[in-house]
Amino acid sequence: MQENWRYTAKSITKYDPAFRNDKGVYLRSEWTSYKDIGERFNQVLFTKDDYIKTEQHYIEAVKLFFEFHSCEYFGLENLEIYNAKALENIDEIKLHLHVNQINVFKIKDIPQIVQLILREVIWGELISRFDNEIAVRFGYDFYMYFNSDRDISSLLEKIKQIGLYID
Repeated sequence: MQENWRYTAKSITKYDPAFRNDKGVYLRSEWTSYKDIGERFNQVLFTKDDYIKTEQHYIEAVKLFFEFHSCEYFGLENLEIYNAKALENIDEIKLHLHVNQINVFKIKDIPQIVQLILREVIWGELISRFDNEIAVRFGYDFYMYFNSDRDISSLLEKIKQIGLYID
């Protein structure tokens, strides 16, 4: 993938654009990390159940993205491990991350990999094994980016239906 992937990426986020001002600045106080569970935002306690609901939306969006492209395998590239201790009990994933230089996963592994990324245990880019123009990347504060060499308009409509926004 070219280094300028940001220019063609579609930004997927949990942030409702209704809370942005005319300059695009998000005005609402919101959680941005798994570590925020137990904190209050807009006088409302942020719970683990709240977090899991949003996390499931992201997992579903990534699954829909790779299904849309008929991908059976993806690579986890540019891997960074932030919390190796948290990986100790995840044998199958740990085996891939520490032994397999290529880090190739099946689509069925998306929930666990995305969960580890969103919970800041690891970070990496999910790249199709057959077309490196098809990729999912993660930014700070629950921003996710889709790159594709296809028209994904119909996919983006499905993602809106599951409760995420296209920025």
